[in-house]
Amino acid sequence: MADPTIDEARRTGLVDQLMVARRAVRGARQAFDREAEADARRAVDEAKRALGERGPVWWVDGASDLNRQLGEEHALCRLVCEARSFRPGTTLNCPKPP
Repeated sequence: MADPTIDEARRTGLVDQLMVARRAVRGARQAFDREAEADARRAVDEAKRALGERGPVWWVDGASDLNRQLGEEHALCRLVCEARSFRPGTTLNCPKPP
């Protein structure tokens, strides 16, 4: 989700830049051009950061930031591990129960 404080004209321009960059990633991958792909991915990142989709959090909702947790500490991982505890051979690195 884009930062809602960005005015509509700027947001539209940034979305256009993002789509151009994404198409450039696709083209570079199809051409097996790693350098061009890296440049295109940087352009995608820049557009996403300008839109507020990456980078510092611009909203305050009181929820904890689950993106900064190790996988096995994430609530969803714990739920899946509990559900899979009945099936051996899981590929998840589930923590040992306390």
